[in-house]
Amino acid sequence: YDALNRPVMTGLYWKEGNSWTRRQMQEAVDNSQNLNAFRVATPINNDNHYYDGFAFPGIKEIHAINYYEDYNFNESSLTLPSNSQIYGVQISSDTRTLPTGTKIRVLGTDDWITTITHYDQKGRPIYVASKNEYLSSFDITETKLNFTGKVLESKLVHTKNGNTPIITIDRFTYDSSGRLLTQKQQINDQEEELIVANTYDKLGILESKKVGNTEVNPLQEIDYSYTIRGWLKAINDVNTNDVNKLFSFKINYDNPDLNQTTHLFNGNISETHWKTANDMNLRSYSYNYDALNRITSAMYQSGQTLSSLANNDIENYSLNNVSYDKSGNILSLERMGVTQVANPTVDIIDQLTYNYASNSNTLVKVTDVADNAGFKDVNTTENDYMYDVNGNMTSDINKGIIPNGITYNHLNLPTTINFGDQGSISYIYDATGIKMAKIVQENNSFVKTQYAGNFIYKVDNANVESLVFFNHPEGYVEPTNDNTFSYTFQFKDYLGNIRLSYQDFDDNGVIDSNTEIKEESNYYPFGLKHNGYNNIVVGRSHNYGFSGKEENDELGLEWLDFSARNYNASIGRWMNIDPLAEDMRRHSPYNYAFNNPIYFIDPDGMKPFGTGDGDECTACKAIPNGAIFGGADLTKNKGSKVIEDEIRKVIKENNYSIFPVTPLEASSIEQIRNMVQDNITLNEGGSSIVDIVYETMGDLDLVADDKIQISYDGAEYDPETLVYLGTDQVVISEDNRNNNSGTTSTSNSSTIGGKGTLGTKNNSAEGSVSNTNSSSQSSSNSNGGGSTTTSKPKVHNYTANIYHTYTITYYNNGISNGVKRSQITIKANTKFSTLIKID
Repeated sequence: YDALNRPVMTGLYWKEGNSWTRRQMQEAVDNSQNLNAFRVATPINNDNHYYDGFAFPGIKEIHAINYYEDYNFNESSLTLPSNSQIYGVQISSDTRTLPTGTKIRVLGTDDWITTITHYDQKGRPIYVASKNEYLSSFDITETKLNFTGKVLESKLVHTKNGNTPIITIDRFTYDSSGRLLTQKQQINDQEEELIVANTYDKLGILESKKVGNTEVNPLQEIDYSYTIRGWLKAINDVNTNDVNKLFSFKINYDNPDLNQTTHLFNGNISETHWKTANDMNLRSYSYNYDALNRITSAMYQSGQTLSSLANNDIENYSLNNVSYDKSGNILSLERMGVTQVANPTVDIIDQLTYNYASNSNTLVKVTDVADNAGFKDVNTTENDYMYDVNGNMTSDINKGIIPNGITYNHLNLPTTINFGDQGSISYIYDATGIKMAKIVQENNSFVKTQYAGNFIYKVDNANVESLVFFNHPEGYVEPTNDNTFSYTFQFKDYLGNIRLSYQDFDDNGVIDSNTEIKEESNYYPFGLKHNGYNNIVVGRSHNYGFSGKEENDELGLEWLDFSARNYNASIGRWMNIDPLAEDMRRHSPYNYAFNNPIYFIDPDGMKPFGTGDGDECTACKAIPNGAIFGGADLTKNKGSKVIEDEIRKVIKENNYSIFPVTPLEASSIEQIRNMVQDNITLNEGGSSIVDIVYETMGDLDLVADDKIQISYDGAEYDPETLVYLGTDQVVISEDNRNNNSGTTSTSNSSTIGGKGTLGTKNNSAEGSVSNTNSSSQSSSNSNGGGSTTTSKPKVHNYTANIYHTYTITYYNNGISNGVKRSQITIKANTKFSTLIKID
C-alpha cells in the first residue's frame, strides 16, 4: 500500500528456506518499519515499476501494479491524441486521488497488460488505452458523455499484431429517465447497424425492442409481456404462427396450461413453452419441485414425431427422478432423449446414481445404467473423480483425464488438462483471472484461441492468426471474405440461454426462416442440450450456449466456462468449490443454482441470483438481517435504515435547482415565492432538513437478504405548510462580535400566491402567502473600548414542507416469502427552512 492506504502492488511472496506459519507472518508485519511503498522518479535495479519496492514483505513475483494521480511511469508507448481532446472535451490535468494506470502480469510469463486512464474536468474517464504484450494487441477507447454521465458515443480502436485497426463506434440515445432507447454501431466505413431500439411501458419496464438493420425496417421486433407483479410472462406470442417471429417463449407461474404440474404460488415457475420458426411446433416443460424448491422433474410435451428417426418416435426430453441429500448434492437423475445406438430411438439416455466421499460434498463416482447419449459412463471399475486440497477436481476418468491430470493456479483456475495419449488443453490467464488463451494439442497439431478483450482469434497449426468474431449486446460480428463484417443476432430466454441465431445473408432487410436461421439450441434443466430436432448449423458453429457461456468441447471435455469456475451440464455440478461458499453455508459448494436452474442463474460461477422479472437488479441495496415479517411498521425495522439513507441520497441526487446558502436575498414577495418553489428539492448547502416521514406503507413481508431499488417519482409542495416565523433584525459589530440586547415586536400575516414547476418534475403547486410586517426594535451594543456598529437588513424566516414520493421495489433473493418482486409507495417529508433577507 502507499501512504494513503491505497493498494499499489499485489503478488506472491515466499520465504526462502523454512516456510512461515500464518502467525509468524503476522508478527513480521507487525514488527516491520516499512509498511508503505513510495513512488520513485526513475527505475530501481532495472525495475520499471516506479515504486521503491521496500514495503514489507517485498513481493517475490509482482502480479499487479496500480498508479494514482500522475502518469510518470512506464506507459508502454501509450499516448494521448495530439490535441489532448476527446470529442471536443479537454482532458483534465487535475487527477488528484484518481487512478491513472495499471499493469497486470500475464501469469507464467514476463508480459504485462498496461492500461492508462484519462479524465474530463468532472473526474469521469473519457480515454482509456491498453497494451497487451502477450497478445500483441492495442485497444483505445474514447467516450462522449452527457451531463449525467451517460455514454452518448464510444469509439474503440482495436489493433492486433500491427494489422489494420478495427474501429467500432457505438452511439446511444436515452429517454428522460435515463433508460436506453437506441444503440447503433458502425464498423470502419460500413453503414451503421441498429443494435437495439427499446420502448418502455408507463412503469418503465421494457415493452418491446427492435433488433438489426434499421429502426424503420428492423430484422426482428420482439414483444415482452408481464404479470401484474411485473414478472416476465412472454417473449412474443407462442399462440401465433407468424414466421416473421423467429422465436417465442411463454412462462407460467400459478396458471399452468397443462396437467403435469400444480399451481405454484411461491414464485416458482410451473411451465415454459416455446416455438421457433424452424418448424413452428409448440414445445413445453412442466416443472415440479420438492419442499426446498429444488427441481425434481421436468415433464416434456410436444406431440411431435422425430422424422430423423426410422420409427418416427414422439419427442421426449423429460427430466425425472431427481433426488438430493441434505446438503443439496444430487443423488439420482434420469433423462429421456435420443439414444446413441445403431438405430436411435427415444428412450432413457441417462439413469444416474451419484456417490460421494464419506462426510463430504466431493463426488467420487457417477454410475449410468442407460445409454451414453448424455452422460458418458466410460469408467465402470473405479472412482471417476479425484480432488486437490482446495476441492478442485483433478481427474475425470470418464473423459480420459489421467489421475492428477488437471493442474490449477493460485486462483483455482485450471492451467493444464492432460488426456494422456489423446492430447492436452492449456490455459493462460492474467493475474486477475481473465483468460488470455486456450491451447489444444491433439494428434501432433495444435489450435490456439486468443481472447483479446472482446475480440476472439484463432491461431492454427501453421501459426496463421485469424479473427473469429467479436460480440455486441444482441449477438456477435464475424469477418467476411471481402474484408467487411457481418452481424449475427441472437434470441435469449429469460435465463440468458442462447436459443436461436440468425443473419441477413442477402442484406435485403428481411429474415427468411428457411435459409437465414444459423443455429437453434434447446436445453434440459441443468443445461444439457437437446439432440434430435432443429440442430441446424449454417456457417461456423458458435460454441456458446447455456447461460451464454463458452462450451469447451475439445477432446470430449464438455465443460462450460463461467469465468470463476467450470461446470459440467451432464451431471449438473461444478468442478470446483464455490469461491463464495461461506455466503451459502446451507448448500453444497458444488451445487448449481441452488438446484433450481429454472429460477436461478449464476452469471460468473460466484453466486446464484434469482431471475425475478428477467433482469438482475444491479442498483439494488441490500436489506440487512433483522427485517420484520408481516407488514410491520417499516420505521421500526432494521431494514428501514437502509431505505431512509437511500431516500436521503436520492433527494440529494435530484437537487437540480437550488439557491445557495441562507440567508437568501429577495426584494419582493414574488421572489420569496420563487425561492420556495425552487427549493422543492433538498437545499443541501442551506438549511433544508430531510425528515423522513412514512405515510403510506403497504403490506410488507421482508426477509433477510431481500434487496431494494428506489425510484424517485417527483415531489409535491403543500402550500398550507408554508409558515412565517417572524422577523429578526441583527446588529453586528465591525469585529463581528455580538453583544446585543433589545426587544422585538412583530405583527404579521403571510400570503404567497401562484403556481410553479416543482423540482425536476412537471408537478405544479398552488399557494398564497402575503407578508405585512410592522416591527419596532431597540438594541444596544457594547464592545469594550467602543466601536462602530452596523445595522443589517431584516431577515424573514420561513418554513415549508415538501413531500417526495418514492416507489420502493423489493427483489427477493430467495422465494421463501413467495414474492419475487413487489412495490410499495413511500412519501418522505422534506422540511424546508430558509431565511429571506429583504432590504
